[in-house]
Amino acid sequence: MDIDIRPLPAKRAVVEGESFAVDIEAVAERDVVADQVVLEVVQVIDYGYGRTNLHGVIYTARDRSTHVISQQPLPPAGRVMAGETYRTRAVVTVPALNLPSVRGELISISWILRVRMSAQDDSESVGEGMFTVQSAAAGCSSDAAQDPETTVEWTASLELVELSGRILTNATPITGRLRVAPRHGALRSVRVELVMLEAVAYGPTPAGQSGERPQKHPRHTENTIVTTTVTEGLPAAGAEAVIPFEVATPRFLPSPSLDSGRFRVRWELRITADVPHRPDPQLRVGLVAVTAPQAAHSS
Repeated sequence: MDIDIRPLPAKRAVVEGESFAVDIEAVAERDVVADQVVLEVVQVIDYGYGRTNLHGVIYTARDRSTHVISQQPLPPAGRVMAGETYRTRAVVTVPALNLPSVRGELISISWILRVRMSAQDDSESVGEGMFTVQSAAAGCSSDAAQDPETTVEWTASLELVELSGRILTNATPITGRLRVAPRHGALRSVRVELVMLEAVAYGPTPAGQSGERPQKHPRHTENTIVTTTVTEGLPAAGAEAVIPFEVATPRFLPSPSLDSGRFRVRWELRITADVPHRPDPQLRVGLVAVTAPQAAHSS
């Protein structure tokens, strides 16, 4: 059987905790009697974690696991002749596990719809289709409540005068105004970056060992998603100016903000002034990334 799985709507995205319909079609490549059809929701987690080798050196290892989150029986296909098509529709509910889709360097979480069709001759046909689980990042609101952090203020002062918001959403640019006051020479530029930070607190339990968190060697990484550089309108040393900026947001964010205990994803707006021959001052502003549509986030 050649199986095609089509989530509805066709965008293949659903907010965690919600339901969506799925159309399933299977074309028989030969005469077959399919007496069992099962639809599965599958989650695949692939992540890097700290592990100690025989010499006591900590390195980054990876673990990949596949979890069948739910199964539901579908109407049996019965006898299907070669070239005929079996069709059915089902409703799938994605549980709110606080593990939405993530496409990071350290953490990858993907979701799959899988249909298994078992025939009377003990053969099995399997079809799969990926979909995206979106999140409103409800447990990460404190990320946007913390005061901005500044470093190396003695070379130049950076002050956020205005920001369009600290909720990051798909394809919505971040705009703002920044007060800049260099103290030692003119600035070469001001760089505004959108940064995704990933952290894994612990790894899996090794075979033959007990306990929930035996490998407690945290791993961290960060990835600059978008960079905007401002070079015009910068003040001279001893003066100050308020400069506008705009940072484009990707059409699809690679991850929402996430805090599952083992996995942590944070987002920040990082503003750096390029001061010649001096340390570069920096301003960091915490954001909350939301991949769920705004209507779902507001409800």
